[in-house]
Amino acid sequence: MKKLLLLIFSLLLTTSIYAQSITVNENKLTKKEQRELKNQLKKERREQKKQEKFKRMGLNEYGIDINAKDWVQALRYHLGGKVTQNVNGIPILVPVSTLGAGASSVGGSFKSVNVKQPLWVIDGVPVGNAPGGVQSLSRMIKDVKVLKHSDATKYGTRGAFGVIEIITTP
Repeated sequence: MKKLLLLIFSLLLTTSIYAQSITVNENKLTKKEQRELKNQLKKERREQKKQEKFKRMGLNEYGIDINAKDWVQALRYHLGGKVTQNVNGIPILVPVSTLGAGASSVGGSFKSVNVKQPLWVIDGVPVGNAPGGVQSLSRMIKDVKVLKHSDATKYGTRGAFGVIEIITTP
């Protein structure tokens, strides 16, 4: 019994000393370190709020609906207001009419890349059409970027109708 009390007392004493050393160390932080610490705490709070929002929306920790039947539903958080149409559950980011008068002069090149669908890029590999197996792939998605207009120019004419970049977990 004495050994147990001695162990508890030493544990409390050690915890108290450790807590005091943290307070002393916090006072020794430079202004730059204090700013960095505040920024890190803000970032963690934003991430926590985002996670809570995902949970309320019925999404996983990456903002994906893993129970969705189609891509529009699965990626609804990431697509936001960027979808102009929905064709059989596949998001259409840029309608053909927004390409303007110049579209007819380059129309032939767009036909080979499936005119209305955005380019899908999975783990850096362009796959063209929307991948099949929404529910199986959605469980592996870690990050999604939806690119439109000038953001999609790195893909050239293949990205003319938008790009959906997906990063999966290994």
